[in-house]
Amino acid sequence: MLARLDAGLERPELRRFSGNPLERVLANRGSYLWAALTVVLAYRAAGMPEPLPRKGDPFAEWSDLVRSALVWLDYADPAETIEAVRDNDPSRLAGIAMLQAMKNAYGASPRTAAQMVSDAKAGVIKQPGKSLVDGRNRIEAESLKAAIVGYTTDRLDARYLGNKLGTDKHAIAGGLRLCTEYDSHNKVNRWYVEPLQAGQA
Repeated sequence: MLARLDAGLERPELRRFSGNPLERVLANRGSYLWAALTVVLAYRAAGMPEPLPRKGDPFAEWSDLVRSALVWLDYADPAETIEAVRDNDPSRLAGIAMLQAMKNAYGASPRTAAQMVSDAKAGVIKQPGKSLVDGRNRIEAESLKAAIVGYTTDRLDARYLGNKLGTDKHAIAGGLRLCTEYDSHNKVNRWYVEPLQAGQA
């Protein structure tokens, strides 16, 4: 969840305060608990109207008794920022770009990390059995290079890319799943992406 506190200062961590919020809460713990429980009990007494969609089983009770109660009292939904954080997560966006670049460059054909880095550096997507190189091929190679650089934080290195892909094996991002097959002859992983089936997204 996203929280933003704007003190209007360049170095807000250097501020000095006259009070201590933690000490104040601990000194008046009963009052704070009473207030919190009153909100929940009031919401339950009202029949728990218009419960919000749950955010996963581990948070079902929290969503029913805390989140829904706060929204019932006309406060903002504390889970509203989840999608904003997700949509602006640089790591997630880099993963989506990587999988999409792999799909555009190779379709569902597996490639090793070394082959991908080699194509990215050469600026050409090498297709087995084909010698023709067209403009789109070069655009896909440039997109692949940019995606690898973003995904590996500026490391256009086959070993690093292979390790990163290994960490994200079976990851799903942007409607694509990262898949692998082991080449027992060359003792190396080959990577490809597959689109999710309808209903899996």
